[in-house]
Amino acid sequence: MCTCLPMRLSVPCRAESCAHLQCFDAVFYLQMNEKKPTWMCPVCDKPATYDQLMIDGLLSKILTECEDADEIEYLVDGSWCPIKPLGFGSRPLGLKSKLLGLGTEV
Repeated sequence: MCTCLPMRLSVPCRAESCAHLQCFDAVFYLQMNEKKPTWMCPVCDKPATYDQLMIDGLLSKILTECEDADEIEYLVDGSWCPIKPLGFGSRPLGLKSKLLGLGTEV
């Protein structure tokens, strides 16, 4: 989910200067700064100018693989699993992928 709005990320990004892993939606961030240019990270409030933005490739891949989940959980072993929206069961079995893209069925 995006930190700016309660919506699913479409293009997850963060600034190179940010120390956190949490992403925000690049499309919304650019639209927001087009109207009122502050160029501050919505997560940590540090400067996040256009030329510092980077797309999170792993999270982009995860978003395309988990279209029916609003959240994911990163596990200690470096893998991740989708967390289904409320009403669909708390944590059903599903796809579990390694960071390197080597997927295994659970």
